[in-house]
Amino acid sequence: MSHTEDKVVYPKLQGAVNYRSWKQNMISLFKRDRAYEIARGEEPKPAKPAYPKNLTKVQYKDRLNADQAVAQAAAQAASSAGSTTVTPQSGESTVAAGAPAQQPPAIPVLSRDDIEDLYQSHKQEWEAHEKWIELDCKAYDTMRRHTEENCQPALGTGTSFEAWSAVENLYRVITYAPIMEAFDKVVGQRSETFKSKAALTAAIQQAIVEFCELASVSSPLMRELEPLLLLRALGPEFYHLKEQVKAMKQSDIDPEKIRSLINGHSVQTVKPSASALTPPSANLANKNKRKSGQEGQSEGQSGGQSGQSNKRRRANRGGQAAESKDSGGGTPTTKKCNFCDKTGHLEKDCWEKDPSKRPQKFTGQSKTKSNSTNTASDNS
Repeated sequence: MSHTEDKVVYPKLQGAVNYRSWKQNMISLFKRDRAYEIARGEEPKPAKPAYPKNLTKVQYKDRLNADQAVAQAAAQAASSAGSTTVTPQSGESTVAAGAPAQQPPAIPVLSRDDIEDLYQSHKQEWEAHEKWIELDCKAYDTMRRHTEENCQPALGTGTSFEAWSAVENLYRVITYAPIMEAFDKVVGQRSETFKSKAALTAAIQQAIVEFCELASVSSPLMRELEPLLLLRALGPEFYHLKEQVKAMKQSDIDPEKIRSLINGHSVQTVKPSASALTPPSANLANKNKRKSGQEGQSEGQSGGQSGQSNKRRRANRGGQAAESKDSGGGTPTTKKCNFCDKTGHLEKDCWEKDPSKRPQKFTGQSKTKSNSTNTASDNS
């Protein structure tokens, strides 16, 4: 294991067995140290300035004037050589008659401001050159510190990019898993997860670059894929923008234009209806759920009605049972009427003795029964 300056622990490179994870860790450290472009070969090494680094302004001016004098002398010599001819007999050089001598191009005289600008440019060139070397050494040292001793010879002794390429060519195993992971990262981006539209477009662009690098996708195809993936990541609030892009010509669509449209788009306040955003499977599930709910409700209603009927029947049975109990002791007894010799009631409640005590619901039945009895007797 290895420890970085910020106390984060990263495993050392042991070969192909952990190259993938080691690579991602190194990329994170390169970006932290601002050396990612150098280590990946995206930022070439600047040319070494023509003049030494530690020159004062006076020394730089003297060197500049000396170089101008040398350049002027060389131009004059070239002009003199072009204006002479050699005779075949004597071999002597003579000036060609009638041919005017060509004047060397005049070297402009530098003013104080010109010298100052050139001197500042000279210092900036040295700063950029040394900064690149510093970051390159830092990236190389990062890789070496996170590599086991038996794997360190693969790094070589060149630049960080040369070491990175050598390790990649040696330990990289081409499988489909990282390609699938990179593609899932591309298509998994959604506008709802980013605070700004610029962050969304930058994240998708970076994910596309990583995917194309792993899948060896050509640059022309990458430019065709990027607008489609950018539009796919947009949420429903970008509905009008998608419709606008659909109406555009294919020749007018490129990644830069799509990113510009996204960053400048005003999010609509009215979103499409929820039914339009719900997948068909969800709609079917909701429909079945509503149907089962309605069936359950109808069953509950029928069950409630039957329950009420049962409750009424139990109440009637309870009333009859209560009537069959003795009022004093509470035990069931057999009542017999002394007037009509029928059981089930007493003489004081007898309908035949006192017809006014007959309930109203039995009055019609009695009358019908009496009428039928009378009719039968008449017929007989």
